[in-house]
Amino acid sequence: MYYVYSYLYDDVYTYYDNATKKEKYALKQRLLHIPNLDVFLKDAVLTMSMNKSGMFTFTIPAGSSQAENIAVLRSVLTVYTDCPRLTFLWAVRPIRVETDLYGNQTYTVEGLLSTLNDTFVAPTAYTQTLLLNFMNYVLMSSFSPRRLHLSIGNMDNRTDIPSNEPGKTYVFPDYDPPEGSKMLVFPRLTENDISDSLRYVDQYTENGADGTVRVERKLTRWWNSYESVMEIFQTKMIDYFGGFLEVYADQPHMVREGCFHLRYLDPEAEESHLNQTIEVGKNILELSSTYNMEDFYTAFYPVVTAEDGSEKLFTRTPGTPSKCFWSYYYESDTVYPGNYVAWLGLYLVNNNLYRKYGMILKKVAFSFDETDTKENKEKAVIDFAMKMREPRATVTIKAVDLSPIESNTDCFQVGRQVKVCCPEQGIEEWMTIEELTIYLNDPTQCTVTLNGTLDSISKLVARG
Repeated sequence: MYYVYSYLYDDVYTYYDNATKKEKYALKQRLLHIPNLDVFLKDAVLTMSMNKSGMFTFTIPAGSSQAENIAVLRSVLTVYTDCPRLTFLWAVRPIRVETDLYGNQTYTVEGLLSTLNDTFVAPTAYTQTLLLNFMNYVLMSSFSPRRLHLSIGNMDNRTDIPSNEPGKTYVFPDYDPPEGSKMLVFPRLTENDISDSLRYVDQYTENGADGTVRVERKLTRWWNSYESVMEIFQTKMIDYFGGFLEVYADQPHMVREGCFHLRYLDPEAEESHLNQTIEVGKNILELSSTYNMEDFYTAFYPVVTAEDGSEKLFTRTPGTPSKCFWSYYYESDTVYPGNYVAWLGLYLVNNNLYRKYGMILKKVAFSFDETDTKENKEKAVIDFAMKMREPRATVTIKAVDLSPIESNTDCFQVGRQVKVCCPEQGIEEWMTIEELTIYLNDPTQCTVTLNGTLDSISKLVARG
């Protein structure tokens, strides 16, 4: 079963914490959807997507007392499942409510990742070593006045406000902002909050005329305009390394201040594997697929726009020989080969994709800041070639979530991998759950969008 709780930001109570010997505050927990207590939301559908805020919609019937438990932008909702154990799924904030002729209220609620779009980071060039430090830098740079306490005293007792000038703005010279106004930021990440296999990817080896030389390269990311935290994470981190951001809000009263747990995980890591399988003839009800080859290429010409608006080919420093670049990633003390890129004169080739799909050559436009060095520009082009991926291949499955009826079976979760088994077609592959739609009023029915290889998905669809 699924459970939905609501917390109103102005519904605060205090309590004494025996562990810390201090008085603390919390928000009163209000029930929105608790099936075993006969408390239900109508038409409740929760859609969660990798590295997106997602959406939760539901209806509160006219006259229901539940309407008192939720307020747009002034409350936070948390969603849990108890299969196979109590598991946090999502935290959300209401952003819209629509009321029909009969008084029924339909709410639209967005996920916590949307709060990463609430704060912006100034243009900067970041050059350090670890991805962990990069994430901390971005989060700590996004100071937000989320708890700025202001007071100008009792307005009823002021005698210096003219009564015959309504609508005018007055400045009180005797106003003095209280000391200690709090500026809160997102909690600092620790070493345990990020997968080892995602930490040291940005290193490569050059194969030059004088032999192979390993180059330990710093993580270099830069942006030339004010960008939101989520934009920076998506374009400067997720697009390059893959992986997904996962949030956990164990203190709902701190969500508005931006205090929640943020992790960056690798879907392919063992800790991200679910023990539930998806199998034809077992829990698959419907199946469809999508392939997108329109914008796919295995090699590209890097071009830049000149001052006169014309396009020019971006080339390496004259006399620089063609070079090959390898990326590596580390897991504990083991080094694994990553991608392999060759810069062959005028264009770059992603060798892994070329060997599988042949030569598909297109142009890619790059935009650099005028202060960027030639070396940094070349590194940016190489980085782009390194993060090229196979064509998008997804399969959308309407499946039964077996966790409510099978003990010790993991529930479906976005960003995690589930094994898809179809022995007749020779398919036994771990696929990543990119999107998950849950119908709270029918917990067994889920719509799961999986990302896998073209070969496996085409076989699965043929079998289905």
